[in-house]
Amino acid sequence: MIVPPDPHWPAAFRGEAERIAAAVPNLRLHHIGSTAVPGLAAKPIIDILGEAEDLASVSSARLAALDYASLGAYGVPGRRYFRRDTNGRRSHHLHVFETGSEAGMRHLALRDYLRANGRARAAYAAEKARAAAAATSGRAYQDEKAAFLDTLVTRAVEWANRPRVIRSINDGTGSRCVDIRVEGGAFSWVECRRDPEDSHGWRLTGAGEPGFATPDAAIHSAAQSCPWVMS
Repeated sequence: MIVPPDPHWPAAFRGEAERIAAAVPNLRLHHIGSTAVPGLAAKPIIDILGEAEDLASVSSARLAALDYASLGAYGVPGRRYFRRDTNGRRSHHLHVFETGSEAGMRHLALRDYLRANGRARAAYAAEKARAAAAATSGRAYQDEKAAFLDTLVTRAVEWANRPRVIRSINDGTGSRCVDIRVEGGAFSWVECRRDPEDSHGWRLTGAGEPGFATPDAAIHSAAQSCPWVMS
């Protein structure tokens, strides 16, 4: 059953994440799914993504003590899936993947895309309402919106992997800057100069280098060509 957005869902996640983290401390936990997107109607079930360096190290016994039933991969390779019922009703899903897995990143990309894009969020809300009205069972609901969701996830991953400027370092004169960018989890730097033909524009100089593991590494590399970066 789809219900209106509840402002208490984030707090419900935090409370459950604290319970899980106390019992299984090697999990990094994220709130995912529709209940993680403010303003989006959803089934009142808290979806949690757990990231682990080693899936075998995640204790099913400890999660069972928290009332989480283990269902193995449940159709998703590389996943360990757990469900919790509270007072006879489904209340939580826990999806555990290896840290940095493609499937885990897709969950996070979709959440962040819907949080950031009001048009996509409204379109998904309309599709959820349509699918819920057309479905005759919980599985049918998922099947009804599957094609729409696949397209939405593809767009979300493209959005998440787009080059983004996370820091811009000016030379102090306003004529040059170095942009630190992230794309697909890797960092790069590129030098820009003020475009004399456009008082509001910048153009690339051609100087730059990709493929750094951290922003600081990109900054230190940039400083070799642009010493003012570290001043």
